[in-house]
Amino acid sequence: MERRLPAEKETTYVDVAHLNKRGGRQGFVDYLIRVWETRDYISHEAKAQVTQGGEHQFLGNLWLIINPILDGAVYFVVFGLILNLSDGIDNFVAFLLIGVFLFQMTTKCVNGSAMSIYRFKPGGSGGLLPALTAPLSVNARVWLSGFPSYLVLLVMLLLIPPAEELSFYILLLIPIIVLQALVNLGISVMAAHFVAVVPDVNNLLRVSTRAWMYGSGVMFSVDRFAELSPLLAFLIHWNPMAWVLSAARDVTIYGSAPALEGWYIMLLWAVAPLLVGSLLVWWREGTYRKAGDNND
Repeated sequence: MERRLPAEKETTYVDVAHLNKRGGRQGFVDYLIRVWETRDYISHEAKAQVTQGGEHQFLGNLWLIINPILDGAVYFVVFGLILNLSDGIDNFVAFLLIGVFLFQMTTKCVNGSAMSIYRFKPGGSGGLLPALTAPLSVNARVWLSGFPSYLVLLVMLLLIPPAEELSFYILLLIPIIVLQALVNLGISVMAAHFVAVVPDVNNLLRVSTRAWMYGSGVMFSVDRFAELSPLLAFLIHWNPMAWVLSAARDVTIYGSAPALEGWYIMLLWAVAPLLVGSLLVWWREGTYRKAGDNND
């Protein structure tokens, strides 16, 4: 009989750099890298939702421009003409429109993201998505659908009497909007985390954003609140949206550079909540999926 030689053993190398120990937690930096790798999915998801939102309407995505115009008109009639809350504010129309348009974007980001992690389905794209992608996706969608309103705002400021003559300070509106987007994102992530842990927080959040609106000087100057008590003055001083609106009005209506202190406070709020919120979501990553499964 012919004697067979044993087959040579093949050596296979497996890259285990991205594998975690069972029951272990992925490192925070590796987690952020995973989130970054989902950017194409987040962009595609946001674009798809915006496109689908106008498919069943005769005017389609033109409503992205019409809605902010109607909102501005309603707020002007109610607060400017009927309630007459101008209170000596120069160009109250522009003051009001800037407050309404910018704060609406923040409200949509925060309230829209609140239930995002609780309802999160990690395998929705055919793979395992980090929970942090849920509020990121909501913010991307809100900005994609709402950014035209900022262009509408500039046009309205130029056309509605008393029309503003924009100075070169208008270029500072770009970093102001970037900081606002980061503030929105950080607070959205924090809100999504706490609502995922205790869903009842979502009810309190909607009341809180309404109080936040009044404390940000959307429709009238916040000075009237700051004078009521030292506590209110402290809260208003550290309110990031009060500084965002003030800075936006400075560069558009008043043609001046925003206060340096305001830049520091906006930058602090752009970084701290996003960092803390990301850490909280990373720490609780394994528990959010259970909450999402309960909604199926």
